[in-house]
Amino acid sequence: MKICMILTNPFNPDVRVYKEAIYLTQNGAEVDILCWDRRKGAPAQETEVVDGITVTRFGSYSVAGTGVRQIPALVRFIRQVRRYLKQTPYDYYHLHDLDGGITGMFALPKGARYVFDMREYYEVRNKLKSLVFRRIVLHVIGKSIASLYENDIYLAPPYGKYKEKLFSLKNYPDHDLLQRREKTPSPVFRIGYHGAVRGQIAQFAALFEAVKGKPDLRVDVNGSGVDYEQLLEMSKGYDNVHVNGAYDGIRESTALYENTDVLFCGYDKHVPNHQKEAEAIKFFEAIVTATPMIMQCDIGMGDKVVSRGYGLAVETDNAQEIQGAIVRFMTDKALYQRCQENEIKDTPKFFWQSEVAVLKDIYKL
Repeated sequence: MKICMILTNPFNPDVRVYKEAIYLTQNGAEVDILCWDRRKGAPAQETEVVDGITVTRFGSYSVAGTGVRQIPALVRFIRQVRRYLKQTPYDYYHLHDLDGGITGMFALPKGARYVFDMREYYEVRNKLKSLVFRRIVLHVIGKSIASLYENDIYLAPPYGKYKEKLFSLKNYPDHDLLQRREKTPSPVFRIGYHGAVRGQIAQFAALFEAVKGKPDLRVDVNGSGVDYEQLLEMSKGYDNVHVNGAYDGIRESTALYENTDVLFCGYDKHVPNHQKEAEAIKFFEAIVTATPMIMQCDIGMGDKVVSRGYGLAVETDNAQEIQGAIVRFMTDKALYQRCQENEIKDTPKFFWQSEVAVLKDIYKL
């Protein structure tokens, strides 16, 4: 069986996509990934093999996170994918995220069988955009053989009318990669953020101020995204803040968490994608690595962090509240240990190997 995944990032690697593709190959499928390389000067097309997965990148320059200004580059990518698919047939297609769903609408052969992989919630504060996104998502779900969701909001109207096509695939981490819980010794208390950096400038500004002038604290921000350059510039005003850029989420995550005492989860609580039942992968990564969290309050993840005892929930755009949470973790060793024990106890609930098995059923492997 040949499966083609369509992805609108350069797969360097995309952790969720990698784990899904590896699972499919381990169960007998041949997996190719067609992805969008937005870098300036990227080749029009290049191919490499990553752990048995053929990855073909199509260069089409764009800056991620710039909204409608990305449309011309997306159109070029769609055309590149469509030309490629005319020459290379597949049994199934796997469309990642909203951009991947849109690409599939215009690039897939007529009658193609595809799975739509919804990795987040796509409605936004802008009502017109939300209406457009909702219609696109409903269309792509309706034409799919199955659609995977991370956010349980998809079980409610209007998406719930396709309930028979909806299958859960949560952002659980791979325990083999992340379940090393011992922290490396350090003379300073380490606050980490590991993931995409976009739309969180206010939260990072507050975090940086919370640790300013405190040599016993260190902040490490690991990850790429549209806010990276601005964060890098902001960090120059702080001796104990380090903005480190992109990292290999498959091979480097374990080491990052071993060197993180508390995970900072700063989110804009007004963004719909962070509300209700939304659960970011770092929420689960913190649990399986026994890393207490400073989480944004008044969102679903914040409520869970408090009720399940995984950490503290504060306004993550408020430096004083962040500082208060850090001080509590540093001075109340019983609190810190209790959070770790609660995370260790709940780790078996968040098991990727069980969750990903849904792909075997969908693709009949």
